[in-house]
Amino acid sequence: MNRCSGFLNSHHSLFSGYSRAEVLDLACRVSVREKLFDPAGYFYRMKVDLKRTSGAMAEALLAAEEGLRFIEGKSDSMTPWLQYQLASLMVGIGDFERVLPLLQEASEGVDVKRHAKMQHESLRSMILGERGNFFLKIGNTDHAAFWLDQEMEAAMECDHFDALRCSKLNRTRLAMARWSYEECLKLAREGRRDHQKRGIVDSVSAQFRLLEGLSGYHLKQVSIEEVVSILEDPLLGPLSILAPLLRFAWVRTGDGDLDGARTILEKAREVLAGISSGSTSRDANHRRALHDAVTSRLERALCRREEKPDSKRLRDCLLASKMSFDSFLQVWETVPLIEGGVGFLQYKDQTRIVGELLTLTLEVYPGNDGVGRAFQELVRAQALGTLARKLGVKVGDEGLLSRIRSRVIKPNGGLIVFLPGPDQGHVFLVDQETIRHEFLPDRDSLLLARDELVSQILERPGFEDGRVDPFSTMLVEKSARKLTELLLPERVQEHIRGLSSIAVVGDDQLGWIPMSCLLLASPDEKVAPRPLGLTHAISYLPSVPVGLHLARMVREKKIVKNIDLNLIYFGDKAIKNHPSWSKIPFSSSSLNKIYASPRKIKISQSLDPATLKDVQVLQFLTHGDSDPGLPRPAKLLMSGSNDFSDGIFDCRDAEKWTSPPLVVLTACGSGRGQVRRGEAGVSSFEGAFLSMGAKAVLSSPGDLDVMSTLALTEFFHQALVQKHSPAEALRQARVRVANTPRFDHPYFYALMRVVGVGHRPIF
Repeated sequence: MNRCSGFLNSHHSLFSGYSRAEVLDLACRVSVREKLFDPAGYFYRMKVDLKRTSGAMAEALLAAEEGLRFIEGKSDSMTPWLQYQLASLMVGIGDFERVLPLLQEASEGVDVKRHAKMQHESLRSMILGERGNFFLKIGNTDHAAFWLDQEMEAAMECDHFDALRCSKLNRTRLAMARWSYEECLKLAREGRRDHQKRGIVDSVSAQFRLLEGLSGYHLKQVSIEEVVSILEDPLLGPLSILAPLLRFAWVRTGDGDLDGARTILEKAREVLAGISSGSTSRDANHRRALHDAVTSRLERALCRREEKPDSKRLRDCLLASKMSFDSFLQVWETVPLIEGGVGFLQYKDQTRIVGELLTLTLEVYPGNDGVGRAFQELVRAQALGTLARKLGVKVGDEGLLSRIRSRVIKPNGGLIVFLPGPDQGHVFLVDQETIRHEFLPDRDSLLLARDELVSQILERPGFEDGRVDPFSTMLVEKSARKLTELLLPERVQEHIRGLSSIAVVGDDQLGWIPMSCLLLASPDEKVAPRPLGLTHAISYLPSVPVGLHLARMVREKKIVKNIDLNLIYFGDKAIKNHPSWSKIPFSSSSLNKIYASPRKIKISQSLDPATLKDVQVLQFLTHGDSDPGLPRPAKLLMSGSNDFSDGIFDCRDAEKWTSPPLVVLTACGSGRGQVRRGEAGVSSFEGAFLSMGAKAVLSSPGDLDVMSTLALTEFFHQALVQKHSPAEALRQARVRVANTPRFDHPYFYALMRVVGVGHRPIF
C-alpha cells in the first residue's frame, strides 16, 4: 500500500492538470479493471477520505459501498478498512442500522499477524473508537465511555500515533457530549500539543483546534474572532463547522450579543446553502431545523430589545420553524430501529430544536391556547421515540387532551411532562380540567441537584441505636427540597398538593428523577412536609404516546377475578453456576410464609413460558447485574434451565414470549439502562416487558436491601389483591415500610418504582 501512495506522489507530474479526485477515480477504475484487489481497496479508501473531507458525504458513501462490493472476500487486508469507513460514514449521517454489524465484521477481519501489523493494530483501535462514536451519536454516553476506554487501551498497546491521536480526539468529543467543558479544553490542548511536537498538520489537528475553540469559547477564554478563524481552517470540512457556527450563534444570543449572533448566523447560512445539495436528506433536514431554531431565538431576542416589537416577524418565524420541524419529523420516521433505541430528544441538537419551538409557540400564542399548542408539539416529538415506534403508536392532534384525561389520568390525578433544555426547560401539568406550563432552569442546574439527591438515596444509611442516623435523613431532606424547588415551580407544587396521583413523563432526560423523595412546601409552616411517594401514587411513563397505547390495551383487557402470582426464585441452584454471587437467604417454604395470601401462588426456580399463560403477576426474586458491553445492560441471575443455558436472563430473553400484565423485578439494578433522553425504559427491562404485553413493571434503578424490599413487595401484593392500582399499592407499601423505625429512609422504601400504566387496576 505504501508503494501505491509513493507512486502517486512520485509521479505527480504525470497527472498535472488533473485534480486529486480525478487521479483517484482513474486509479480506482484501472485497479478494478486489472483485478488488483489490494491496490483497489487502498485507492477507494483514499477516495472516501477525500470525499468526506470535502463534505460530499453522499459521494463518500457511494465510493465506500462500491469499493467494498469489489474487494470484499478478495482483499483480507483492505476489506476491514472499507467496512470501518462505511460504518463511520453511516454514524456521521445518522443511518444506524448497519453500523454495529459492519464494525463487528471489520473487527473480525483485522489480523495483526499479517503484513502492515502496525496499521492493523491502529485499525483495531479505530474500530473500537467508532463504536464509541456510534453510542455518542445515539445519546448513550455511558456506553460510549466503555468503548472509548477500550480504544485507549488498544491505542496505548500498539503505541501508534495515529491511533493515540484518534483516541484522544474521541475522548474530547465524549467530554463535549457530557458538557464537561473543562475536561474538553484540557484534552484538546494536550492533543494539539502532541501534534505540534510531531510537526503534523492535518484534519485531525484541525478538529482539535475546533474542539479547543468550542470549549474555550464556552468558558469565555476565546473570542468570536478567534473561533471564526478556527472554523475557516481549510482542513475542516463544511459538515464539521456548521453545527459549531449554529451553536455559537445560539450562545451569543443568550449572552446578549445579538449583532455578533447575527453575523455568525449569516455565515452559517452561507455554509448551509453550499452543502445541502450534496448531503443526505436526514442530515440536511437536521441542519435546517437547527438553523431555524437559532433564527427563532435571535428574532425573539431582537423583538424584546425593540420598543415596539413586530409580532408578525415572530409569526413568520414560527411558520418557518414548524415547516422545517414537520419535514424533520417525517425524515426521522425513516431512522432504523436499533437495540437499545435512538433517543430522539438526545440525537444531535433535538432538545434545542424542540425546546425553541415550544418557547416560540408560547410567545406567539399567549394563554391556554399557546400551552395546548406547545404541548401537542412535544407529544408529536415523543411519538418518534424508539418504544413508541416499536409499538406502532400513532398520535393525532385531534382530541389529544381528552384522550389523555380519559385514559392516562385518573380522577383527582395529574400528568407531569418534563423537557429539560441546555438554557431553559419546560414542565407541563395536565389534570382533568386544566393544562399548565412553567419554565425550568437550565439542564446543568437540574442535573447537579438531581445527582446530589440520587447519590444520597442510593447509599445505605448509617444507624444509631437501631434507628436510621438522623444526619443522613437530614441530608436527604435538604437535597430533596433543593431539587423540588428547581423542578417543580411554586404554581405547579400548589396544584400537585390537591392531587392524589401523578404520572411522570420525561424524567429519563435527567437519568431518573426520584419523584417519591421530593418534598412539596407545606402551606402550614408548622406541618413538616412528607415525601411525595408517601402522599401520592406515582408512576412513570416512557412517553405520552406510549402511555395512551398502554392505557388503551388495559381498558380493552377482560377483568380477571382470580389473581395468580408466579414467583420465580433463584437460590442455591443458580448460585452453583455463579459462585461469586452471594446466596439468596430464603427457601421456597419461607417465601410461601412471607407472601401468604388467599390467592394462588406458584414458587419455582425455573422459568417456563408455557406455564405463564394464566399468570397475572410475575415476580423475579434473584440477583441483578449490569453488563456495559450490551446495548441494554441489565441482567438477572437464572438457574441455567430451559432456554437460559448461560444462567443469565437479559432483555432479549424477555422479548421471546408474551409478558404477563404485571411484572415485579425484585433484583438490584433491574431498572438500570443507559441515560437516554426521550427513551425512558427502552434500554432496560422495563421497555422489554412493556413491548411484549406488560402493562406495568416494578423495578429499581439501584441496589436493594433484601429485608425491606421483601416487606415492601409483601405489602404491595396485599394492597394489589384488594383491587388497588399498582401505583397506589406501592404507595401504601411505602407508607408501611417507612413507618418502621429501621427502614425510615428513602434507601429502604423509595427505590422501587412503577413504570407503565400505574393508575388503573390491571386486574
